[in-house]
Amino acid sequence: MAYLGNQVAPLVQALEGKELKLDSDGDSSIQASVDDTVVFKTNGSNRWTLNSSGNLFPASTSQGIVLGATSDTASNTLSDYEQGNWTPTAGTNSGTFDSGTRVGKYTKIGDIVYIMALFQFTGASTNANRTITGLPFTIDNLSAITGVDYFGHSWNGNHYGLVHFNGTTTEAVDNYSAILAGSFASSGTTRIMGWYKTSS
Repeated sequence: MAYLGNQVAPLVQALEGKELKLDSDGDSSIQASVDDTVVFKTNGSNRWTLNSSGNLFPASTSQGIVLGATSDTASNTLSDYEQGNWTPTAGTNSGTFDSGTRVGKYTKIGDIVYIMALFQFTGASTNANRTITGLPFTIDNLSAITGVDYFGHSWNGNHYGLVHFNGTTTEAVDNYSAILAGSFASSGTTRIMGWYKTSS
């Protein structure tokens, strides 16, 4: 039976601040006991919350949105997204960075981390690989299939190539085959951009 205008108001008043049960055993519901916040429940537990800013977020970080599937499928579940800053730092035998010319950005989607950075050496050893520490997440031990491009100013002009990530650490973008050894001028800047897989 449809509710008419004069019948809706009493129903709305009766539901204010209450929990609206949706299934036969009463463990799936919508609740608005906190002003401007709506909580969605299934099986008696909070699952998602819609807040006053219009943002929808899960009750647990293990929850996500299933894409490309019609049932719970772990490989189709997107449960993590994050973006922010990281601070490139010179590693062992890599000299130091100019603190005024050092910036890093990242975006994490699922278990893939996309990074970019700009930095300038103020001094460095000329007989060892360069390492850049401070990556935002632990690198999965799959360095053979991940990489990062770099472009920098060397002692003899521009220098560019491909370096790889040092697996199982958070420490480094690690030079492969010593290509970068002794190649950076203290007055030049270096830019890196790439991606890696993380286990965290």
